[in-house]
Order: sequence, then C-alpha cells, then structure tokens
Amino acid sequence: LGKNSPLVGFKTTSVTVNEGDGTANIEVEILNPDGAAVTVSVVLDDINGTAAGIDISNFTSRTLTFPAGAQSGDTQKITVTLDDDSEQETSETAIFLLSNVRSNGDARISGASTFNLNIQDNDTVIPPVYISEIADPGDNYEGRFVELFNPTSGDIDLGAGNWNIVYYVNGSSNGRAIPLFGTIPAGGTFVIANNSVNFAAAYPDAPAPDQESNTINSNGDDNIELRFGGGQSTGALVDVYGQPGTDGTGEVWEFLDSRVDRAVGAPNATFTIEEWVITPAIVADMTPSVHGGGGPPVVTGLEVLGFSVEPVIDQAELIVSGLGTKVWILQSSGDLGATDSWKEVPGGFAEIDNPDGSTTIRFSAAISSTPARYYRLIEQP
Repeated sequence: LGKNSPLVGFKTTSVTVNEGDGTANIEVEILNPDGAAVTVSVVLDDINGTAAGIDISNFTSRTLTFPAGAQSGDTQKITVTLDDDSEQETSETAIFLLSNVRSNGDARISGASTFNLNIQDNDTVIPPVYISEIADPGDNYEGRFVELFNPTSGDIDLGAGNWNIVYYVNGSSNGRAIPLFGTIPAGGTFVIANNSVNFAAAYPDAPAPDQESNTINSNGDDNIELRFGGGQSTGALVDVYGQPGTDGTGEVWEFLDSRVDRAVGAPNATFTIEEWVITPAIVADMTPSVHGGGGPPVVTGLEVLGFSVEPVIDQAELIVSGLGTKVWILQSSGDLGATDSWKEVPGGFAEIDNPDGSTTIRFSAAISSTPARYYRLIEQP
C-alpha cells in the first residue's frame, strides 16, 4: 500500500452494554485519507454471533460515508437500538463486519475489521454466589485453590449460567477466563484446584475438587473476579478480590503464603478489603469444601423485612431473612384469638433468593375477600 492509501477499520474491537441501555454506538475510523470520499458497509454476522437480529431491532447492514477532505483519525458511527425484552438469558454477542469499501482511490479495510457488541441481560436475577476462600499455603504451592460458596436454598448449575472465574496475573488488566461447569449445591461449596492429583495429595481428607485449572496458581499477588454470563468482556461482574490491573505485591490484598477467608455472606462487585480476612497459613490451615468465615448470613432468628399485597390479582409477597437451610411451612389465619386455627396456605409458596441474602416468599392470598388475614412461617417438624 502507498503512504497515503486510506485505511478503514473499527475504532475498537468490542463494547459491553446492558440491554436496558436503549442504544449502542459503533465507531469506524479512517486513517491516511487521500482526499476522496470513502464509503463502507457495516453488516451483521448472523452466523457466528449469539445475538439474533431481533435483539438489535432487526439490524442487517448500514453504509457509512467519510466525505472528501476527511482527516486521519476521523470517525463515523452507527447507532444500534437494543431490544429490552423480558426474557431471562445469559449475555449475548452481536458481531459486526466491515465490507464493500468504495472510493475513487485505493481505500482498504485494515486493522479491526470485526466488532463485538456484548449485550448483558437485565432480566435475569443473578444468584449471590461469592468467593469464599483463596489458598496459597506456605508449605506446599500445589495446595492452591479457589473456593466458591452458594448461600441460597437451591442448587446452581454453573455451566448453564455461563459462570467464569477470571484470573488477572500480577498487574495484568487482561484476564484469563476459566469457564465453570457442574453444580454448586444449596448451602455448599465449589472448589477449583490447580491440579486434582496434587490437590488430593495435599488434602487427603478433603473431597476431590469440583474442577481443576492450571490457571489457579497464584503466589499472592493476583486478582480474581467471579462473573455471570461470560468472561471478562461479556460477563456481569458478581464478585471480585483485589484490583485487576494492579499487581498485588505490597498491597493490602496480597496473600503470599496465606489463606484468604470471606468475612461476609454476600458477593460484592466493588473490592472492599474489610470483607476479607488474610492469615499466614500452611496446608493444615486450609478448609477446602468447608466454608467458614462469613458463610451464609448468621441466622439469629427469622426476621420479616417487608410485606406487600396485590388485591387485584390476589397475590402477596413476604420478604424475610434467616431462613437458613431449614424447611418452612407458610400458614394463615383469620384471627389471633384463643380459638385461632392456623392452616397451611393452599398452593404453597415460591421462594426467590434476593442478592442481599434475603428471601422473597410469593403466594396466593384472597386479600380482597377477608377483612383481616394473618400469616406466619413455622419450621417443619
């Protein structure tokens, strides 16, 4: 190519947006213009992308024009309309390509010819799984692992939710994604080890790790994210240890030859050192598959946080904390007198785990037909 041959390409290779953002901009840049106008088409790759045309208002293609006299570095953009549907889904990617460059000169596509628009869903309730323990034992580097904890009352399929551990080595801002597979049980843990054979040798009394990855090999200065719906560029950030892009050596989160234990019972997408306990440790101090520390929120008794009713549809919602792993029965009554008779609510109820660790109990209630109604939760005998 000659010195002044125009080069056209996407300004960046990817952008992550939320489907509720309404629109997303895609920029195309020209370098070395020769004074002639240049047109280029932006087309949707509907074969390799995971987002359908309906997710971006049936976009197919659009033509951009750089006018005669454009300067090097000038950009043109297209605005894509996002469809904010009500479907619960994982993150999707719309792939765009450049094609059909036209000019009176020698314009070519160069540089970034593919652009990924990563669209995160805003309808899915992300379970509050969190990082519960990180191990770098001082006496055996082969005992390194990362443990996750599920504080909810239901099993979680990590593969179906496209959960990922994203590992940032030293001060890197480019993470290494570890797609997770398998199920993390209700009130249970999920351990990712560097190597299952070496893990078994280091922890002969512990259950086998749930997954292995040679990326789990930190000597205390790395940063770790837990993401739902994809990796670094596509997944929603759920929990994080450290600050990706900053080497942990000498920082407050450095855990060389130590055990990191979670001191709270919920994830946090903003790293907060007060939520973690770092203790110098050896293999004997580690507790893989047995979560201590914060664990689920401490149950000091059932607490009602809120109650609401929808008389038009005869539905009620009770928000509580402290359910733990016990089995509960929802009962109702028309009065609280001595002759009161509590009966189980017909049809039972649905439990919805909230991000803050509380639980929403949804049930049918004929509020409009009764002047007063009382409800209670009792532990199943």
